[in-house]
Amino acid sequence: MPSHAELERRVLELESENFQLRKALEPRDAGGNAAVFSDSPWRQQEYTLRSMLDNIPAMIGYWDKHLHNRFSNKAYSVWFGISPEQLLGKHIRELLGEKIFQLNLPYIEAALRGQRQSFERTIPTPDGSGVKHSLAEYIPDVVNGKVQGFFVQVTDITSLKVAEERIRNLAFYDALTGLPNRRLLDDRLAQGMAISKHSGRFGALMFLDLDHFKPLNDKHGHHVGDLLLTEVARRICRCVRASDTVARFGGDEFVVVLSELHEDKAESAAQACVVAEKIRTALADPYLLATRPDGAPDGVVEHRCTTSIGIVLFINHEASADDVIKWADMAMYQAKDAGRNLIRFYE
Repeated sequence: MPSHAELERRVLELESENFQLRKALEPRDAGGNAAVFSDSPWRQQEYTLRSMLDNIPAMIGYWDKHLHNRFSNKAYSVWFGISPEQLLGKHIRELLGEKIFQLNLPYIEAALRGQRQSFERTIPTPDGSGVKHSLAEYIPDVVNGKVQGFFVQVTDITSLKVAEERIRNLAFYDALTGLPNRRLLDDRLAQGMAISKHSGRFGALMFLDLDHFKPLNDKHGHHVGDLLLTEVARRICRCVRASDTVARFGGDEFVVVLSELHEDKAESAAQACVVAEKIRTALADPYLLATRPDGAPDGVVEHRCTTSIGIVLFINHEASADDVIKWADMAMYQAKDAGRNLIRFYE
């Protein structure tokens, strides 16, 4: 148990700390001197309210019906790089700039009609280093049935948007290669089949499976296997158009969807075959894979990998998406059975 002297010392320390906190919270005038409240509770209340608003992590302001600023908190000053005194009386167009003002004008006009507004906006940072996502709320100030102006609250939701994008990537993209996963592939294939029906042009789906992938994993570990899959994904993407889809189906299996080939089936088959041969050749080039995380010269292995490719053409919703994938898979196994490193069409 602490002694009486120790308790007395601790009380003095706490009193000193409280004094410093109270002193830090005292309002200051323009010269940095302690402001005097003249014993007015309203002045004290005003200072307390200002302190609270200045420490809220959101831009809070008030604009009259003529769109001139009548109040802004510290966050406004930080964002726009001007003092509250410079901001006071400034027209909102002058603050936002003409482009953003015109974008926000419909919401401003609605707020001045007494309608509460809420909208999201992506805006560049003042220094031009990036963008921020914001949620803006315009709250009408109605007195005796008449709108006198509106309150503004702008909250930074950039971290929320980043989190949403991460969740979306987890849901629709393969974590290793960054390619669309099976879920997004189904959606892209459905789109491709709908486009084919509308345009009257064939589409094609390729099912790729790497030959002898398992021995690489068994010998050098999954780290090296992952490096190979990542490089395979990059090489496939370089062989197709931006409008085509490359997806990781699972394991060492990949799917490519080619859209809008040709109205003639034979010509479409020839086009698909050209792309498939380009992919087959690209994947057959040797790979230099680091077997050690530190990338030391003696930790690099040269690996040669081939792929078996099955292709099916589709048009006008003659089959379901599941059937198209199943048929391309069957054609791929025909390529495997015929000796691997081959291309086969499903008929």
